[in-house]
Amino acid sequence: MNYGNGQTKNSKFKTEGFYCTRGMTYLYIDVDMIADSSCIPKKDYIPIKEYTIKKEPQLCFMQYCSLCGDISFARRKEDIHF
Repeated sequence: MNYGNGQTKNSKFKTEGFYCTRGMTYLYIDVDMIADSSCIPKKDYIPIKEYTIKKEPQLCFMQYCSLCGDISFARRKEDIHF
């Protein structure tokens, strides 16, 4: 990926409107709290015992992403083969 296909100067990619596998292949755990992406502020983490692993790709709720972690993304959910 490069500037020609979405990368911005601060090394993030325009991902608004993309689907990704956050919550399926990559989670953030802090002691007994969990979030399914680094985009979620710590105050919004939920208890691990209340979390359910996602079953399908999620629509990105951010405009930009650093693409960190083990994620896949695509414009169409059906293009992600997991």
